[in-house]
Amino acid sequence: MKILAILFSYLTLGLLLLPSCTPMETATLFVPNIPTHHLMTHKGDYRVGAGFQLTPTFSQSYITGEVQGAYSPIKHLTVLGNYSYMNAKNGEENENFDRRRKQSFGEFGLGTYFTSQTSERLTSVVELIGGYGVGKATDVQSTSSTTGLGTIVSEDRFTANSRRFFGQFNWGFKYAANTSFRIQVGPSLRISRIETYRVSHVSNTQTIPLENPKFTMFDFGVHMAIGDETVQFMTQTIFSGFPSEGDEEVFREYVDGTGAFLHLVVGIKTKF
Repeated sequence: MKILAILFSYLTLGLLLLPSCTPMETATLFVPNIPTHHLMTHKGDYRVGAGFQLTPTFSQSYITGEVQGAYSPIKHLTVLGNYSYMNAKNGEENENFDRRRKQSFGEFGLGTYFTSQTSERLTSVVELIGGYGVGKATDVQSTSSTTGLGTIVSEDRFTANSRRFFGQFNWGFKYAANTSFRIQVGPSLRISRIETYRVSHVSNTQTIPLENPKFTMFDFGVHMAIGDETVQFMTQTIFSGFPSEGDEEVFREYVDGTGAFLHLVVGIKTKF
């Protein structure tokens, strides 16, 4: 009953955090990837995951992929790497407006973990992670209007490179039943410093120089995985925001960062 109560609590929190819509920003220069939630417990543990993002609104079409991997070469040390890709296009609500966004992002990190045996089959895990990542984003917005002389199309193309320094705290429970059934559930909190560079805005034939935004943001996640010793199905709900008023303007203009994710996690060691 205790496990069911924990699962219900986290599922409820995840649904409350999931937004009904995502507001349009001026341009997407950065999209946060999914925070890792590996919860290693032993030397030799490894994990590989692949997943996709649910479409957040009916007005946008998302193709978003994510690959995550982690390995514990020695006790209390985790080495991890992640790669994410996004290709988004607006829907058909406005036939005079077209928007296409792309981003690729990769990162590397090191972490440590500590475990506590709550009961014979229930383990509490705390993870601390730090890392660095780089990416590139493109946001193309086109507007067409019809006049007596024909159709006029104006296009704004935003491009930006980004680098991120981050620290992350994970906590959760891992439950192993008498059979091979496994449950893993818990929250995560990631604090990131984002620095964009090589930012440009080209409007038709005119190039408009932009400043390189720098800001701090956080990502709060709720994670749950259910499966057996080898393969688990993971759901993740992510909420992103800004910790201070000084980052609010940049965050609202250039960041798209709230969504729900589905993951298939494979390669978990039988040690649990």
